Amino acid sequence: MSSTDRILQMVTEKNHPTYPLTPARVALSNLMVENASDHNTRVTMRARGAGSNYTGEVALFYTRVSLSALGDVYAWQEEPFSITALLSAINVAKKAQMTGEDVTNLDVPASRPGEPLSFTLSAQDASLVWLGNTRVNVLTGIPLTAPELFTFLDKEAAQLFKQAP
Repeated sequence: MSSTDRILQMVTEKNHPTYPLTPARVALSNLMVENASDHNTRVTMRARGAGSNYTGEVALFYTRVSLSALGDVYAWQEEPFSITALLSAINVAKKAQMTGEDVTNLDVPASRPGEPLSFTLSAQDASLVWLGNTRVNVLTGIPLTAPELFTFLDKEAAQLFKQAP
């Protein structure tokens, strides 16, 4: 689900509009960081014209989530990760809703099979849902068809990524 779709879904859940809020009917613009106690973001929702069933504009106030709130991020698979595959793995593992539009990373850095890789995943300034950065740890070359290996990765692989003191 895109950031725009997620924000429109949140507005719909809170306000029950007469007509469905869709990107064809309304646009979100003027995204700004705010330092208020109950929200950190303001965006303007504006009608898209006569055919949208809406007129005017309204300011929306809400809290974007820091990527660091995802906690430790670990992903592994046999083939090298694309950014789409990595985000999909993060979405499943962390019950997140993130797309390529939300992050600055266009690619996952190259790594050798079996060699842990750690890198920073950063939110786009224009992401409607996410802020900040987080460390992501990936491991490629690991077949998920080996049950003992999968158990090891699921229970003990995090130790591979820990930094020595």
